[in-house]
Amino acid sequence: MGNFTFVPYRVDMLFSAYLNLNLNRKRYKVTNLEELFKFYNYHPKVVPHMTRWLEYYFKFSDYNKLLPMSDETLTSFTQYLEKKFEPWKVQQAEEAVKIYRYSQKSTDFKNSDQSVKDKWKTLHQKGTEILNIKDYSRNTEKTYVGWWRQFYTFVKGKDPVELNTQDFKNFLTHLALERKVAVSTQNQALNSILFFYRFCLQSEVGDLSQSLRAKRKKSIPSVLSKTEISKIFKNMKCTNLLMAKMIYGTGMRSNECHNLRIQDIDLEMNLINIKCAKGGDQRNTLLPSAILDDLKQHLLVSREIYEKDRKQNKNGVYVPNSLDRKYKNIGKEWGWFWLFPADHESLDKRTGIRRRHHRHVSLIQNSFKNARRKAGITKFAKIHTLRHSFATHLLEDNVDLRTIQDLLGHKSIKTTEIYTHVASKNKLGVKSPVDSFL
Repeated sequence: MGNFTFVPYRVDMLFSAYLNLNLNRKRYKVTNLEELFKFYNYHPKVVPHMTRWLEYYFKFSDYNKLLPMSDETLTSFTQYLEKKFEPWKVQQAEEAVKIYRYSQKSTDFKNSDQSVKDKWKTLHQKGTEILNIKDYSRNTEKTYVGWWRQFYTFVKGKDPVELNTQDFKNFLTHLALERKVAVSTQNQALNSILFFYRFCLQSEVGDLSQSLRAKRKKSIPSVLSKTEISKIFKNMKCTNLLMAKMIYGTGMRSNECHNLRIQDIDLEMNLINIKCAKGGDQRNTLLPSAILDDLKQHLLVSREIYEKDRKQNKNGVYVPNSLDRKYKNIGKEWGWFWLFPADHESLDKRTGIRRRHHRHVSLIQNSFKNARRKAGITKFAKIHTLRHSFATHLLEDNVDLRTIQDLLGHKSIKTTEIYTHVASKNKLGVKSPVDSFL
């Protein structure tokens, strides 16, 4: 490979002259890169960077006489970037190339000999691929694919070529009128089918105003009292109890708790660094002193599992942002090991690698549900209710709303303000007339 000088954020004329390249963009069907990335819903500020990464990728492939559409070229390109740039920049460049390559795949079924069922299968595969490229979570992928299958059943296996906006409208109306789904469920279906139309069918959806939509009703979160939480905890044991205490004591989401790594726990500063927060954000939250002893004991158990895996030379745990490509065996390091590892290995469906993952979310969900029943609490509550209770109890203890917002990871203060409606037993200090008889 030649001595390729790379300029990440601006097109340098001297650089182009040095390479002496005569890049023909039409040769690669790159007629409007900006529109390509806008079509895939990238932020306007990100679009110029994605465009330049792709342009440099083609210059890189031309300079080194490599085929731009081959996997080997992309691997060489990312390996070159890894020597010079941070992982997030390398990931951005890789994503730009994958988006372009994905867009070049033909989905024109008009002259295709495929059966209708095979056409739908092809579209589902393309949809899954773009979800992976855009780094959607595994849960989101499963949800979207589930809605696509329901949509396929609803249109009775209609040929994708014949799908139109009216089919979309009818499906939304069906959900609201016949299945009477909640607003959040219908919005979830809307987003998934909209994604299917835009990125799989590559077709814009028209006006949806005529479809019948479920109406959103004002609701406030369910909250448990400190006494009720204490009763529930008395009916939970071992790891499930520790995780429940951690969720209530920190206000983190259940999936955030499950995705914690050993390195995320700062015992010296009594902090937890949440890296896999909603929307890919990061934040710090407090580490309650009350669970420190149990947590340290649990760390010893996790260490035993880790040491056993290393002695048997098992595959390392999953690491994000393709870090294992730059840092070999990083998934085998203690710091990246799961704080709450599963008891056994399982197959990673995205990579095809058998490795140890974190505990399944259903374990604590079922444990919490059974503990609530044993405690005799009839109030509706699930594991996420502990997060609501954390925020409400802090508010009752006169912690300011902005601090609670930061601890919860809310982007808008309006989301946090909903806890003001349940923060006290009688916020207005109003005495009910019936109390005068007692």
